[in-house]
Amino acid sequence: MVKSLCINYNTMKAKCFFTNHIFISFFIIFALACKVPSEKDSKKRAEEINKAKFNKTEEKDAQYLVDIYSSGLFEIKIAEEAKNGATTKEVEDLAQLLDTAHQQINSQIKKIAMDKQVNLPNTLTPTQNYEMQSLTRKNGLDFDKSFIDLMIFEHKESINNYKKIASESLDSTIRKWAANNLVQVHKHLTTANKIKEKINTQKQ
Repeated sequence: MVKSLCINYNTMKAKCFFTNHIFISFFIIFALACKVPSEKDSKKRAEEINKAKFNKTEEKDAQYLVDIYSSGLFEIKIAEEAKNGATTKEVEDLAQLLDTAHQQINSQIKKIAMDKQVNLPNTLTPTQNYEMQSLTRKNGLDFDKSFIDLMIFEHKESINNYKKIASESLDSTIRKWAANNLVQVHKHLTTANKIKEKINTQKQ
């Protein structure tokens, strides 16, 4: 019996040691992970590089390009989701229109940025990723309505940005580019508003 007790005691001791070892290892890994700084999103990195590279005036124009390009990346990604997830033909068609249009707009920005040596983001911001994930969790008419609301908000913001660039940028190339694209962005907003009126009368 004494032998049996000793075996049980040694077994329990070994189990406690093993459990404690796992806990300590996990704690060390967790502590080290917390010390690793999170990687900044590419928009912030581009902004920091541009800030270090340009004077105040040039940095302001660079920021205009960064903001519009970042918004374009977001609209392209959202439109790609809507082309597959939309329920109504109107939303599907708008998604295709926005995808094509913003691919072209971002291509234009890339060319200007290359000429001006402006750094641009290449991924979505954390906020944009969150908004896209929130949208993709929806389906049916709820998806379509949320997509339209998001596109209306984004295009209102874009119109304000385009107007500001067209009037305040000190770079003639950037001013002209913004003015030329402002009409197109207005059309997108008008189309989105019309679709919103139509699908708001529909039921799931």
